[in-house]
Amino acid sequence: MSCPTLPEATQRELREFHPVAGTSVRNPVDTIMIFDPSKLKDTVRIIGSAENIHAVLFHTNFSFGVWRRSAAWFDPDTYRQKAVEALIEAREACGKPVVVALRPPLSVEAMEQTLAFQEMCWGPGIPVFPSIPRAASALAKVLRWRQNRSC
Repeated sequence: MSCPTLPEATQRELREFHPVAGTSVRNPVDTIMIFDPSKLKDTVRIIGSAENIHAVLFHTNFSFGVWRRSAAWFDPDTYRQKAVEALIEAREACGKPVVVALRPPLSVEAMEQTLAFQEMCWGPGIPVFPSIPRAASALAKVLRWRQNRSC
């Protein structure tokens, strides 16, 4: 499985709301904007709409750094709910599979958030994997199966 560079038009669209500093929009996309659920939805939708993208892998964790845990505006429970809703809406908008890879939790609180997030993803059919390699392997198998089936 490969990670193709996003088309220039897709990169331009992502740059409209992703900061230049500390961000990559070529693919893999790496940005802090995913902590705003509306930006997460737009990001996944835009990436999934690119003609050379067959699926979107969202990689995250719930071992939030001190700045997020201490920020009065950041509520992990609300973020978790809105992030799942954003992934569902983006998947529906782009029509491509969306899968999640979760990094291991680093605390009991993070473990609880991780497990709750997994449960929320499974209901609407968003697969969750414990690592990027496991998610990529599963995606590659599904895409190969799909290609062989259509031949």
